[in-house]
Amino acid sequence: MAKKQTTEVTIEKTFQEQLLELEKDFVMKKMEMIAGKLKDVRSLSKIRDQIARVKTKMRAQELENV
Repeated sequence: MAKKQTTEVTIEKTFQEQLLELEKDFVMKKMEMIAGKLKDVRSLSKIRDQIARVKTKMRAQELENV
C-alpha cells in the first residue's frame, strides 16, 4: 500500500514539473512574440495544447485516486 502511495506522489510530482516547464516555455515564447522576434504563433498554441494535456492527465490521476 505504501508503495502505491509513493508511486502516486512521484507521478503527481512529474506532472507538476512538466506543467511548470511548459508554462515557463509559454511565457518565454509570449515574451518573444511581444518583442517581435517570434514569427510563428503556432508554437504558442502547441505549448498551450501540451499544457492542457498535462492538466487533463493530472485531473484523471486525481479522479483515479479517489
